[in-house]
Amino acid sequence: MSEENNAAAIIEFAKTVMGGQISIVKEPGGDTLTPILFRPSAMQAQSLKPFIDEWREYPVRVVGKAEHQTLASFIGHVNRFKGPDSALYCDWMSQMLQVVIDYHRADAEDRARWCKHRGMYRFPLSEEWKAWTAANGEKLPQQEFAEFIEDRLVDVRDPDEAGSETRALCEKLGLTLASPARVLELSRGLAIKDNVNVKSATTLATGEVQFTYESQHTDAAGGVLKIPRAFLIAIPVFLGDTDAYPIVVRLRYRLSDGRVNWILMMHRADVFLRDAIQRSASAAQAATELPLFWGAPE
Repeated sequence: MSEENNAAAIIEFAKTVMGGQISIVKEPGGDTLTPILFRPSAMQAQSLKPFIDEWREYPVRVVGKAEHQTLASFIGHVNRFKGPDSALYCDWMSQMLQVVIDYHRADAEDRARWCKHRGMYRFPLSEEWKAWTAANGEKLPQQEFAEFIEDRLVDVRDPDEAGSETRALCEKLGLTLASPARVLELSRGLAIKDNVNVKSATTLATGEVQFTYESQHTDAAGGVLKIPRAFLIAIPVFLGDTDAYPIVVRLRYRLSDGRVNWILMMHRADVFLRDAIQRSASAAQAATELPLFWGAPE
């Protein structure tokens, strides 16, 4: 039995069993015809479309939202379904890129479309980015700080790898970047002094901070430890990215009753995040040849 015959049978059944008058009306904003059952005795008007849709071989229109785990998958989905009026939207705040396949036509103010067929890609942060930003600005006890530095030492880069912009920034801020070996030495030196009070802290001409610990009659716990003020890391922002952003990490401390808390400060991490989003959105725009808007669609 054809869809037309199925629809006619459903309409006739509804009219006979439920009583009332059947009228065929156009859906708002489109040419789709929908049967409406008017029941004056019950003061009701009920659409029969849900009943008819169950018998259709194909849906009237494509609806739904596809969620993608990679940018390549998102681009492939867009190119499979896009039309002349499709559009991309990228939202800074939610860190999400999405496409509206059935978007409104630019020159048809009185013929809006449904905007129900969409695809979305939530930018997945890399493990490196999540680890460093979670520690960024937090006060870390000495042992916890030392363990974090040793665990993430793989992200630390040699000062010679710094680009011209990074070197100019360090010169402007008066910073000397520590090498990975120096950072490792720092983490191990702090680890063995975890339970030792800081006796004094002195800023040296080199910009480093010199900590003098109370010896407590043990050679391993006492002595002097020089602390660099900054070092360089290179990490990707998004999971699977091959591009690593060079970020200067400043090292600060807070003393209280002989105990020290350490603070890692990533310089302008927000700028690198925005740049990574901008790059990915621009790559999607170039690959799909669709207009790109910043924000959220209607």
